[in-house]
Amino acid sequence: GVKITVKSWLSLLDVQVPSQLYGPSCRFLLGDSACGINLASLASPVSITSAATTLTLPCAAFNAVSGGNRGWVKMTSGVCRGLSRNVRWIDGGVVQLSNPLPWMPEIGDTLSYYPACDKTQATCAGVFGNGANFGGMPFVPVPETAF
Repeated sequence: GVKITVKSWLSLLDVQVPSQLYGPSCRFLLGDSACGINLASLASPVSITSAATTLTLPCAAFNAVSGGNRGWVKMTSGVCRGLSRNVRWIDGGVVQLSNPLPWMPEIGDTLSYYPACDKTQATCAGVFGNGANFGGMPFVPVPETAF
């Protein structure tokens, strides 16, 4: 027996054209193969130092590569181990999460902070030292000024 699957010509309309969108911001994700950054090398491991809530995590001071705001954390121990959350802000060692954790972390639980990338050429080259892999086209004029 032979099984043949035939798709309609309309399935070609599902293909993104062009396959890559070009603009001033980088089209790659921080840490993907095109970006070339090793996310593990950017991780800042910290531990919870005092009573935490599901939204705020008081942590020892750590080196926040992208200036301390945004990014994301991954819980590496405790009841929330393996869970990741986006960071709303960091101030004085207190990490405020965008979405709450399902369980209350305890003192001594550990997490890793990963910085965010704003997808600009200045951040790529200056903060991450990855200017050679910048995936944006900063000198492409915006559509309103193109003639």
